[in-house]
Amino acid sequence: MTDSAYTPTRLLTVETATRPATITRELTVTRDGEPVGYDAEGVAALRNGGYWPAVEPSLLVRLDAAGRVREEVPLPGDIRATITSNGLEGIAVSGDAVWVAVQRPLKGETTTRIGRYAHGTWSWLAYPLDAAPTGWTGAPGRSF
Repeated sequence: MTDSAYTPTRLLTVETATRPATITRELTVTRDGEPVGYDAEGVAALRNGGYWPAVEPSLLVRLDAAGRVREEVPLPGDIRATITSNGLEGIAVSGDAVWVAVQRPLKGETTTRIGRYAHGTWSWLAYPLDAAPTGWTGAPGRSF
């Protein structure tokens, strides 16, 4: 999915079996029949067709299989008001719940958050950014 550097927003299908990988399909995102531009930072495909993009800084968008906006779900006002920079960065779907990752701690907090949206309700988990064990280097032979 393209971000704000490329407008309108498009869902891209990439063929990775070829070298170099190639884009084989582009699906333009539309709202009310018109192309729309979002700063999409992640997308989750739904089993029954459709998609949930995470839009920075603070919006979930439900798309049908044709890329049409069916619903826009803002983060709760108290969360939106305390996003310091960036915002939603990742997204996943499990069952009927949508999970999002907030990229940075909210203003006044030292942890960042993972949000769960299901049945019209938000709930939140906090996690420390320094949760990696002491001495962890990320991968054998690599240091971060």
